[in-house]
Amino acid sequence: MDALGFDLYTQMLERTVAELRGEQVEDEPTVSINLGVDVAIPENYISDMGQRLRTYKRVSSARDEDALAAISAETEDRYGKIPEPVADLFDYARLRQAAEVVGVVSIDRIRDGIAIKLAEKARVAPENLMELIRGRERRNLCA
Repeated sequence: MDALGFDLYTQMLERTVAELRGEQVEDEPTVSINLGVDVAIPENYISDMGQRLRTYKRVSSARDEDALAAISAETEDRYGKIPEPVADLFDYARLRQAAEVVGVVSIDRIRDGIAIKLAEKARVAPENLMELIRGRERRNLCA
């Protein structure tokens, strides 16, 4: 259990119990995000490696904006003003949450922009996503 962490251990245990009961268990969505943004917690912000790891785990385990906001407030209260890489870490978590909701599999920075891969069961039509992106590009050009 120490090697896995308590949250992952309990998730695995709950999944195994559900499978033994014959319940349908769906795979949990995982989103790969590779945007080339520094999301590392600086050592000069949280010096203790154990605390840094716990903070990463808490941020990655947060299931909604309220949980992220609480972790962010607690982190700032405990360690001081949040530096840009840590703010980016929270933004990555928000992006991951939103991507999981609509069924995005991966978001990657490519040479000319961003590539978004949708799951087969994605709850967004690719055409609507492209229209949203085009509309945003037009707004940015006009600004």
